[in-house]
Amino acid sequence: MNKYEVKIDYLSATFPMVLNDNDSKMFKVNEIVTMVASFMHIQSDEVKKDKYAHNHFNYEFTLSSDIKLRLDGPMNRDYQKTCQIEMKGEGCRKFEELNPDLSWKDLILFLISLNASFKRIDIAVDDFNNGVVNLPWLYKKLKNKHYTSVFRGSFYPYGDIEDGLMTIQLGSKNSSTQLVIYDKKKEREDRNILCDKLYWVRFEMRFRQGMAQDMVNVFLQAKDIETFALGHLYRILDIKEDNNYSVRHQNNVTTDKDWLLFLNNVNKKQLIKTDSIKVPTWSSYEKYALPYVSSLLIFLWIICKHDDRRFTVCIYALLARNSNFSKPRLKRLNQYLKELHIDEVINENELEELRKAFYSHSKELIYDGDDVLELIDNFKIK
Repeated sequence: MNKYEVKIDYLSATFPMVLNDNDSKMFKVNEIVTMVASFMHIQSDEVKKDKYAHNHFNYEFTLSSDIKLRLDGPMNRDYQKTCQIEMKGEGCRKFEELNPDLSWKDLILFLISLNASFKRIDIAVDDFNNGVVNLPWLYKKLKNKHYTSVFRGSFYPYGDIEDGLMTIQLGSKNSSTQLVIYDKKKEREDRNILCDKLYWVRFEMRFRQGMAQDMVNVFLQAKDIETFALGHLYRILDIKEDNNYSVRHQNNVTTDKDWLLFLNNVNKKQLIKTDSIKVPTWSSYEKYALPYVSSLLIFLWIICKHDDRRFTVCIYALLARNSNFSKPRLKRLNQYLKELHIDEVINENELEELRKAFYSHSKELIYDGDDVLELIDNFKIK
């Protein structure tokens, strides 16, 4: 059995800040902060409001020195303001320290109860064994292209291979999946952090956006975190026996026995894709859009000097000028019709016919030499 540890070393998720019409924003902010802190067993005197908020949020709190909670931020797809929880390495360790009776699954299920979307999760496999599988061994295998992986590009080595201090990176920081293998002992010593380990190499799997959501979902179904992590490390990177095959045919080569032994002879995990992000509901879109639509209509009514006919011309012309829907927008329109139990589906050809009809109606209503397009473009009333 290898001497290693598996841990979650980064977690980021956003969830909606549900604010009803009569709710006080500050009351809601304090309510959410208190709820999250209470779940994590963080005392009120360990909750500090930060001077500045990041990532376009209006409020930011630090919970127990290492956990960040941001509130009143960018809107989600349901047009709701959002909150964000971010736990870097020390924040993850703080959660574990404060909550010996809670597991990571408990925390994830708590966030899911808040309708959270997971944006990033890092899963680290820490090797303390100093066995055959080390950074020089991995570098040689990768350099000789004796491997398969989920990454399209090659690997990126950084540092001194002779001293075994190299960092090996597969995937970029913008990739949905990234694997970074590095000397954690050296990294801590460079930061003047006491390290009592004689050897410590970290295999850090970073999952972002949709892949983070997928990994969280499969993690919830896993029996134990070690088999889960090692199985997905095997899925991401499969080191092969030395061979003379071309890159295209590495799939035909047997996995290196030392790599399998390092992975505790687990089976390679399969990634189960989750459902795609749902289209926002009509009720949520209506709540978001109506204030803007009302403001526009009142504006048009005023500049049309309360003239019903000019007002109608403006509306038809606006519809004609703004009916070139993209495919996602058209899909959303049909979803709203379905939600409202309207038995009608609009395709691109029917949308074009509607646009022509809107323009025709606007022309029929023009009088006194008005140019409806000029009327709309310039908002000038003669």
